[in-house]
Amino acid sequence: MRHVTGVQTCALPISISAKTTPKLSAAQRKFNALLKKIDKQRLTLQAWEAALPLYHQRWHEEFMPLKVQYAERQAALLSALDRASDRIKLAKADRKTLQAVICELATSLMDDTHREQMKALYNKHSQGDFDDDERQENLIIKEAMEQAYGIKLGEDFDFSSPEALAQHLQEHLMEEKKQQDERSPKTSTAREKRFEEQARQASQSMREVYRKLASALHPDRETDDAERQRKTVLMQRANQAYAERNLLALLELQLEAEHLDATTLQNMSDERLLHYNHVLSEQYDELVMEISAIAFDFVRQFDVQPFAEVTLANSRTHVNRALKDLQHQLGDLEQLMVEIESPKGLKHWLKAERAAMEDDLLSAFGEFDFYDDPDFSDNRDFPDDSNRFK
Repeated sequence: MRHVTGVQTCALPISISAKTTPKLSAAQRKFNALLKKIDKQRLTLQAWEAALPLYHQRWHEEFMPLKVQYAERQAALLSALDRASDRIKLAKADRKTLQAVICELATSLMDDTHREQMKALYNKHSQGDFDDDERQENLIIKEAMEQAYGIKLGEDFDFSSPEALAQHLQEHLMEEKKQQDERSPKTSTAREKRFEEQARQASQSMREVYRKLASALHPDRETDDAERQRKTVLMQRANQAYAERNLLALLELQLEAEHLDATTLQNMSDERLLHYNHVLSEQYDELVMEISAIAFDFVRQFDVQPFAEVTLANSRTHVNRALKDLQHQLGDLEQLMVEIESPKGLKHWLKAERAAMEDDLLSAFGEFDFYDDPDFSDNRDFPDDSNRFK
């Protein structure tokens, strides 16, 4: 949902004068604060939307060629390791490590174009069958998901799509919650009832603003052609703002149409402002979520560290770092291709890979010292094993 308009900053804050009350009420202060926060988010969103085309251009011109090269190098590495497996005599531990690396590479490169080729390499070095292993893995996932969420997944469910699985789970949980609500009548608390009433009155207040605008801006009632054209444009904007539940845009249109001024806002009751504040708070939250979604897509596209705090101000730094990392990874692959050409180099690399796998395993299970006295105190934090086998 877009809330960005041509207005750069809002001209609606409530002010005071010597002739009026000496200070703003709490509702007026919150109204002004929300306008400032919304303005800030709108400007941030505008800046992101202006910067994204440039980043997309950099992606296609700088990142994509390197991504293609990297995939080609990975495929070449896979072929080289496969050949080395046939021609170089290896110790049992080294051969086991080599087989694991080849199977992992083949799985990561298994797209629609090279699927059969990758499956053949996987089957050769896994001493098994990829389709059987995939079915077994999907069955384990299926049983775990069904037990955890109390759902039934069809036999032909596509486990290769995390998005489809997440959507299926969300739909199931929503349906389950709906059924629970129907089985047990909801007893709303006083706070929930008050919130529901505020939401209802806020919607009613927005409808009133829209109706006043629609009455004032109806182009069919205007005889002057220029004025009719102006009101037609304003009415289109009002329809869009109302459809998007964008109260601020409606208020700005009132100001633009000269039906709302500082005095009107200043004399508006706190009760009415409370309803406005409720809608403006929702609008602010939606803007925050929209900006967060843009940042999330940015992080995913440019392979930024998952927990990095990405803002528009530091986005260029993250992109430059990601590009440099990709260049280094490509250089490392090229160097590795040379290293594994010799039996000695291959064995040295396999030893390092095996040590890295063992470190990853230790990290997954956590280090445990059997000589330490166990601590079973009730107030200690227990480790979360939910991600233990990921």
